[in-house]
Amino acid sequence: MAMQLPPKFSIDPSEVLNRATFGPGLTRLIRDSDAIVAPKDISGMVARAPKDSQGRLEHGELKHNNMLMAELVDLIRDVTDMSGSKVYAEAQIKTGKVAQKNLYNYQTFVDLQKIGNLMTAPTFYSYFDFAGLKSIEACVLTYDDGDSKYTALYVPPIVEYMPKANVEVPLENLRRRAEKEDYAELPAFNGGGSRIALKPVISAFEAILRNRNILVLPILRDGTHRAYITNTAGTSMHAIIINGSIAMAPSVPRETEEIILTNGKPERRTDRFLGLDESGWVDLKGVGIDA
Repeated sequence: MAMQLPPKFSIDPSEVLNRATFGPGLTRLIRDSDAIVAPKDISGMVARAPKDSQGRLEHGELKHNNMLMAELVDLIRDVTDMSGSKVYAEAQIKTGKVAQKNLYNYQTFVDLQKIGNLMTAPTFYSYFDFAGLKSIEACVLTYDDGDSKYTALYVPPIVEYMPKANVEVPLENLRRRAEKEDYAELPAFNGGGSRIALKPVISAFEAILRNRNILVLPILRDGTHRAYITNTAGTSMHAIIINGSIAMAPSVPRETEEIILTNGKPERRTDRFLGLDESGWVDLKGVGIDA
């Protein structure tokens, strides 16, 4: 009997193959799959599957395949924004070590429960400890439970070097909000709540705009929780680094030291992302990426 797919993320393999370019080997793996899911979905399926006395799968097979750098670059180049524009088509894309402490972050928070899930989940997510996140590269997971075959694409956290002018829209959104509200509200991990005063955020970013020595900002586009794990350990992480994209910012970025550890997501999206501008999102899931 095929295991029930978690409903959060599942797309048809043909959608990914129509959007992205892979080598013959990965094309075959994806084409022969019944669904593209998230790595955490495969991790959960394997965790629930029957095991023998030595912890090996009684039925089915799990495989790990490295993704070539050229395939990773082609995949990222096919990512679109909400208007359908390929925002990384002409960008410079490479991988390397970065430290979150040196980055800005679109997200205001990290969820303590998600941090725990990443570090304690079995199978693929066993890589998600301090040492693993320093080096784990883009890869493809396939799991065949005997009835159905699932594939997941993993990519490292994504860092964009964003022109500071590309943050103007969310900054204006935040200015308008600050005319009516003083704070963003977040659920503190130790009970109660935490607040972010909006006007100081605005003033700090306006100072960045006035600073002629700052032209671009290194901003974490995807992978906040993974980056937080390595930052807590005082180490770097393996990441995708993008220069020269035409993507816009979805929110006013925050420095890493300003990120708040929470007990669950803030209820309002505008508290998760200050000055939220939906048009600034990029569609990673459209090419099969969901960590």
